[in-house]
Amino acid sequence: MSNSQKKSKAVITPAKYALIALSFAIIILFRFISPADPITPVGMALLGDLIGFMILWTFVDSVWTTFLIVPVVAIDIWGVYDATQSSPVYEAGMQAFGQWIPVFILGCLFLTYSLESH
Repeated sequence: MSNSQKKSKAVITPAKYALIALSFAIIILFRFISPADPITPVGMALLGDLIGFMILWTFVDSVWTTFLIVPVVAIDIWGVYDATQSSPVYEAGMQAFGQWIPVFILGCLFLTYSLESH
């Protein structure tokens, strides 16, 4: 089997490891930066999440970063809402998967991954 016939696998280069470390550093450090006047500490954490995950989505990978952002943002949202069943976070989660957009995005992610790996 020649090299051109072998399946190509996604290789994480040292540059990608550096981008992953930079992204996680941004995500963590924004939790400790004192916010400006209209921004709350939770807002700063979410801003760090946005910047860090945009770097990951753009330069590293789009699949595992999407699944990683869900628990990270959920931890940040607990700073705003309490963890009860009447919380708007639970209500949004229950109603989201009844709509077509989250299912469409997950399907696009699976399609992107399968096209990238084959």
